[in-house]
Amino acid sequence: MKNSHHDCPKCGSTVTKRCRVLHEQSISEGSHHESQRAFGKRAEPPRITPKAIPVALMAVGAVLLLGGAFLWGLASSIAGAILYYQRAKFEPVYNESLELYERLWICMDCGEVFEPGAAGN
Repeated sequence: MKNSHHDCPKCGSTVTKRCRVLHEQSISEGSHHESQRAFGKRAEPPRITPKAIPVALMAVGAVLLLGGAFLWGLASSIAGAILYYQRAKFEPVYNESLELYERLWICMDCGEVFEPGAAGN
């Protein structure tokens, strides 16, 4: 059975939580205290632009092009294509970051974010 907690490598506290769990709790409970919001913010997962945004921009661009608004359609299509390319280029890094995030814990006393068993911990 896995440990239900890990001691903080910075201050030695046993009051630690998985970042994912803390973030989910801060969303579902709607943190009211400033310190809880700060910990919840530090425990956020990595983010990536949803695929729908660049696809929607390209679709709007196509409609505008077909409708005769050439410059607006071209600008929207180019912006969508650039966002789509950047997202595709960033996706492998995002996936690695997400895998790391699943292993991270946070100390509820000092705010240290750490990976149990990592070098230096």
